[in-house]
Amino acid sequence: MHKNHKKINKFYLIIFIVWIALWAHFIIRNLVRKGYINHYKILLSRDVDGKRSYAYGDQLYEFLKYCKSSMPEGSTYDIIGIIEGSIDQRRIAYYLYPDLCAKDAKYLLIFDGGKYMLKRKKEWN
Repeated sequence: MHKNHKKINKFYLIIFIVWIALWAHFIIRNLVRKGYINHYKILLSRDVDGKRSYAYGDQLYEFLKYCKSSMPEGSTYDIIGIIEGSIDQRRIAYYLYPDLCAKDAKYLLIFDGGKYMLKRKKEWN
């Protein structure tokens, strides 16, 4: 019975090693075939700001850094130049949080590719 138990353990070990090897093959094959490995190399070589710049796009990231540094924390903003519901709109909301997007906002953010502007809306009495 003891020899039989060792054979079963060895069998499960071999199955586990083959299973890991197959998954490693599938993952590596996908990274190489679709070119994702180059993106990962670039991301691994950058710091946090570089990674955000690469993921968001250089122009949008510079705009977001400018907005974050120019608006007081907790402000509200409205944005022009970004398609509503787009991934860039989600990135802006994520990066500028706790500042919130609102229609009756204190600041108007205008983004046009490499050109951007931040304007403070006048208070209505």
